[in-house]
Amino acid sequence: MIRRCILCSGVVVAASALAQSPTGTEETTDEAEREALLQLLAEETEVATRTRENADFVPGIVSVLTADQARALGARSVLDAIALLPGIEVNRDPNGYATLRVRGIDAFFNSGNVKVLVDGMDTSYTVAAQNSSAMLMPLALVNRIEVIRGPGSVVFGDFALNGLVNIVTHQDRNGAFAGFGAGGERLGGATLSAKGAWEWQLNVGRETSDRYDVPASTPADEDRTYADVRVVHGGLTIKAASIARNHQRLVPGQGANPATVRDVDEHIKAFDARYDWRFGNDNRVGVWTRYSDAHYAAAPAGFIGDRRQVGSDVNWQWGRHRFLAEVAAGTLDIDRANLPPAPPPPPNAPPMPTNRPARVSDSLTSHSVLVQDQFDANERLSLTAGLRYDVFSNVTSRVTPRLAAVWRAGSNDTLKAQYGEGFRTPVGVELYDSGQRNTRLDFETVHTSELAWIHRSHDSVYRATLYHQVVDDVLGPAGPPGAGFRNAGQVRSRGVELEANVRLTDHLRLNGNVSKIYTRRQVPSPANINPTPGRAFGTPEILANLGLIAQPNDQWTLGANWHRVGARSLSPASSARGYSALNLSAEHAFSRVPGLSLRLAVRNATDADITYVVNRAPPQTPLVLDYGYRIWSVELAWRR
Repeated sequence: MIRRCILCSGVVVAASALAQSPTGTEETTDEAEREALLQLLAEETEVATRTRENADFVPGIVSVLTADQARALGARSVLDAIALLPGIEVNRDPNGYATLRVRGIDAFFNSGNVKVLVDGMDTSYTVAAQNSSAMLMPLALVNRIEVIRGPGSVVFGDFALNGLVNIVTHQDRNGAFAGFGAGGERLGGATLSAKGAWEWQLNVGRETSDRYDVPASTPADEDRTYADVRVVHGGLTIKAASIARNHQRLVPGQGANPATVRDVDEHIKAFDARYDWRFGNDNRVGVWTRYSDAHYAAAPAGFIGDRRQVGSDVNWQWGRHRFLAEVAAGTLDIDRANLPPAPPPPPNAPPMPTNRPARVSDSLTSHSVLVQDQFDANERLSLTAGLRYDVFSNVTSRVTPRLAAVWRAGSNDTLKAQYGEGFRTPVGVELYDSGQRNTRLDFETVHTSELAWIHRSHDSVYRATLYHQVVDDVLGPAGPPGAGFRNAGQVRSRGVELEANVRLTDHLRLNGNVSKIYTRRQVPSPANINPTPGRAFGTPEILANLGLIAQPNDQWTLGANWHRVGARSLSPASSARGYSALNLSAEHAFSRVPGLSLRLAVRNATDADITYVVNRAPPQTPLVLDYGYRIWSVELAWRR
């Protein structure tokens, strides 16, 4: 029997996966090789090319992290798991919303440069400058997390400027979970599936708390619910997801002003239906329709709108070529967008006039064409060329290219190189800040060059990535609120990401990574977000993880992860201190009840001073938020 394995990692070359005995009969591989082969399958992904391949062999830098591995290292949510990956700093804002800073490039509005998907469905409020609470989803509902570091716009379009996160929920599981923890945390949920002529999977979960994941452990009532369903019948696939979050936080009063309650309400619904005609195992033609609805309210700001898209795609193998083509058209309806109020002027400064409307409504259209070819030049070299053309009614048109090469230098080594571009369109505040739609805004774009080396054996994986990025036409305020936004300035980022996943013994595995980031902002006159050129806002000097997972027997899994975030820039002349945090996890599988397990996790076990930094429009100053407190949780789960 193959043990339930989190320790496994590495690709097993086909020639070594099965050994021949002297008599010519096949012998089974040893346990380490079989575990490594399972990990090879677990690391398959479609996010890079829409063709299922191992992440090491696809163009670009893609990480696949299983929920089991992340939980063993102390993670509780998708956001905790993403923090385990190189080059990505996770953040929380004053309302507890999850944001990401990829390779030191900060998005002025939330995580507007990273697209977040659930089972391939877009859950970002792209025009409202918000990522949904999908990243706060408990890992008990998740199978794996697929992350692109760098641009993903050629395949996924708008807002995959500098990264993409695809949260893959369970597709073939039955089970249930319940737990509690610090801050009044209570959670529970279930996963249900069935196979037959109609195949379906349902995942539901709910989490509540009264003092949990908020700045300075402020009293806050939190209620989050998640649900997704997938139905397959023949060539028809229907998917739907719903995410809801209500957050009520007590905000202390200033001076003689009394304390107030800050209420944030969020609802996201996504729907995807497609039909595929298959021609053999390798070729298919599909048609699809997508719908998403977003409601976000954090009075007085808010957004209500929906997006509709229809399209068709072709994935076709012809000789050594794998062609991907897609055409799509969509409409984004802004039913109501309430712009946030202008901040008060600095002391003794004249009033800042603004003619921003209280509400905005509009309808925006988009059209796109994608063509991509993966060409196997020989058994070792694969070349990918992609081109995307987009037209947006709120901006203009753009051609986005991608060129990549993957060279299997030997049975254990792979070299990858890629040049790719990404883009995002202006969000609602940027479009309407001056009181009417700003027709002079252009795309914010990134140009990225990457070079990676990967070495795999049956007991280890090593990766090294070098990258250089240039973000052009950075969107930022042209002046005080009401003055509108403009494209101005440039951000340059370069760095190195090193990763190691090593089996130290049969029962102990090490997972580690370190990222060194160098980011600079070039700002023309008149000034944009930062008054002078220099180190870009939020850039951490270094990011690092060091994790150990021990499985002394079939019943116990023990894990620890040390996480380091270096000092981050607040301005060219000031920085916020870095921090280190230790997360711990212990899970026991009950041998007398197959599938039943009990897990104890402690985040920030040393009670370190964890701080997150958030940029704000001038004249407001950046925020440094205190999230440094110990959080423990207990979870009982059953699955089969």
